[in-house]
Amino acid sequence: MVVGSILQHFSGRGIEYGWEGRPPSGTITGWPAALFTAALGVAGLAVAIWPEVAMGFFGWDEE
Repeated sequence: MVVGSILQHFSGRGIEYGWEGRPPSGTITGWPAALFTAALGVAGLAVAIWPEVAMGFFGWDEE
């Protein structure tokens, strides 16, 4: 998640969205894209630093 957010940020492209298997409906660019990639990077760091808490937060725990 961290590496993906860094690569997305420095690639200079926006974040494409749409239905899977179809061409993108649009692209998120500018500060919303930067905010999204920063949030993705923080989530990746949380999973790396506190895996038990982060996995529970995202619903990925086995309990």
